[in-house]
Amino acid sequence: MNLPLYSYMPNYEAATGFLTDWWNGRKMPRPALFITAVKEIDPFLMLPLPHIEGVFDPNKSLKSAQYRLAYENNKIAGLEYFAEGMAIANPTIGPSTYSYFFGGTPIEDRNTVWVDPWYKSILDIEIAFDENNQYWRYQIDLLNRMMEFGKDKFVVAPPTTTDGLDILSSMLGPQQLLYDIMDHPDAVIEKNAAIGDFLLKMFDTVYKTIGCKGGGSIYLFWSEGKMLRHQCDFSAMLSPSLFRQFALPQLRRTMGSVDHTIYHWDGPGALCHLDALLETEEIDVIQWTPGAGIPPSHDRKWWKMYHKILDSGKNIQIATSSGVDEILLMKKEFGRDFPRFMIIFGRAFPSAKEAADAVELLTL
Repeated sequence: MNLPLYSYMPNYEAATGFLTDWWNGRKMPRPALFITAVKEIDPFLMLPLPHIEGVFDPNKSLKSAQYRLAYENNKIAGLEYFAEGMAIANPTIGPSTYSYFFGGTPIEDRNTVWVDPWYKSILDIEIAFDENNQYWRYQIDLLNRMMEFGKDKFVVAPPTTTDGLDILSSMLGPQQLLYDIMDHPDAVIEKNAAIGDFLLKMFDTVYKTIGCKGGGSIYLFWSEGKMLRHQCDFSAMLSPSLFRQFALPQLRRTMGSVDHTIYHWDGPGALCHLDALLETEEIDVIQWTPGAGIPPSHDRKWWKMYHKILDSGKNIQIATSSGVDEILLMKKEFGRDFPRFMIIFGRAFPSAKEAADAVELLTL
């Protein structure tokens, strides 16, 4: 009898086979789907959750690596996985994770983690990375704990990645970085490139640490080879010409270093960069995240834009907290192109039957 590679998700081999074909552009019967259902929790799979003072957000706390491991295990063990959905431990330690590795000090508070700027000018910054940085060591420790405990159970995602401009924005504050772009453009480009050198090395270390059984890598959806989900949230403050000058060269360099890429495109302020993204051959998939207070990514407001993205040859990833009915409207709208979407159902279905029915309904 062949046992599954990962006991929490016996669909792993079928899911990776489907996604291999999806990434390679083969004709598919449906979109790639991240679907889960609530299941009765097996107490033998649960880990004791330590009581740690000062934990505000268990998804990002830096208080205890063992706490994070127990929280992630207990969360994913309570779900059943369908289609391309996978049991994934999340090791991200904050929205500005990589800025901590360059000298930032994270501050945990209610529902968030942030870092205060620690430089006054781009001219003051010396880009350096210390492998003994306490937050880097915590990150690697957390990754190793998750990999060791989860080796027969679940997969481990890399920490959320970001662009050098986002890291510079953490170092300086966004307003000062905008001033420096105007006053010291060459220095901004130089420091961004220097950060990029270290990011590529850190990405390699992370991927060597968390490689999936059977090969490949994962950011919610698995990919054969090395895959990167990249972003530049600071781009919302840049004009299209400034984005092309200051962000795009480093984004292309970073994304060009891996086999497959997803670009996390976040918020209405970044909409003006669509043409530049569509011209960027290093991007395979655009993940549109509208942001708070904006119609969700499945809304028909975005359909015309999605047609433009698909016509350019790129695929699309969206997330929804709604049920299957809204996505069925997209199935009707996009027809033969519908399978070129990756769709994340962020809310677990109440039962395995409803999850399985959703897969069937979303198949052409």
